[in-house]
Amino acid sequence: MIKKLIAPLLLFVVMVGILATIVVVGFVMMMTIFMSDDEYADDESLGIMGGNVVCSANGKVDKTAWNGFWDSDNANNLKGYGDLVLEHSKSVGIDPVLATAVMMQESGSGKFTSKNNPGGIMDWDNNFKTKRQFATMDDGIKYVIENLGRRILNDGLVSIEELGSKYAPIGAANDPQGLNKNWVPGVTGFVGQLGGLTMNCSEVAGGLSAGSVEIKGDIAWVVPETKRITSRYGPRSCSGCSSFHRGIDVGGAGRTGHAIVSMAKGEVIRAHTGCALNNSWGCGSGFGNHVYVKHEDGTVSRYAHLSAVNVRVGQKVGAGQLLGLLGNSGNSTGPHLHFEVLPDGQTQIDPYPIFQSKGLLP
Repeated sequence: MIKKLIAPLLLFVVMVGILATIVVVGFVMMMTIFMSDDEYADDESLGIMGGNVVCSANGKVDKTAWNGFWDSDNANNLKGYGDLVLEHSKSVGIDPVLATAVMMQESGSGKFTSKNNPGGIMDWDNNFKTKRQFATMDDGIKYVIENLGRRILNDGLVSIEELGSKYAPIGAANDPQGLNKNWVPGVTGFVGQLGGLTMNCSEVAGGLSAGSVEIKGDIAWVVPETKRITSRYGPRSCSGCSSFHRGIDVGGAGRTGHAIVSMAKGEVIRAHTGCALNNSWGCGSGFGNHVYVKHEDGTVSRYAHLSAVNVRVGQKVGAGQLLGLLGNSGNSTGPHLHFEVLPDGQTQIDPYPIFQSKGLLP
């Protein structure tokens, strides 16, 4: 009796094993089709999601931001190559900030650099079927910069958007997952981290320009482009949100990229980046890309769900100074700024009366 039961049981186990093998093999084949050569492939989490172009305040490379970026582990396999990029970009005649941003986007923040190829350059000797092998990382970096120089100086592709149409055209046949849409915001985000473009830059972050920031006394309104409050501080009832809202939400009217500025003078004590522009629930503890500023009286202000962060920890900021761009990262169901004020650095209070008392809100 037992043998009669075991025989069909063994047959069932064998059949299940065969089916599992077919499923695994099929999955591997499908992933092979969708992944590009070697380990190089775009990922929505690679790069910092950006919005509008950020220009350098004085047209020069911000050395503090530059060295802080290239000498940190955030550069991954490209850590320590900042001097080479700076010197070779200048010799070619292009913006080293733009060269860095493109290289970092193409290499997934310096993670994918096999074959000493940090730019995803395809091999022309085998009909562009695989990545090009360079003798050294120095050679690979130099070629990436020279190739970008040809696009800018010879082809006239000056803006990030124009370069994106060449490097990562949306709807391209070799982009079945539609990841090319992340190229422009990704490059823009890296530009913001590095302190802004130093050449061919006339656009200002989030529409921010002289006189556009409203400051009353020592307090600035935090979203110069809009005062559309979509959720106040206190109890609330909505699907997928907290029952008690510990700040105010300033809506972006369905659009990311509005400038976000500091409420008052202070020092950046937290600048979290790395969350995708959309669908990054839980990233940054739900705040997404965010910035904390500690003000002179010990008060801390928080700016959450950003699409780009344009400051670094330890940086001194003034009232109305650009911190980042409005976005939809983290636990967010639409583009907005979640703004909090913590007088003791621990407990939130209603920020609305602060602005109201200065005549910045009705």
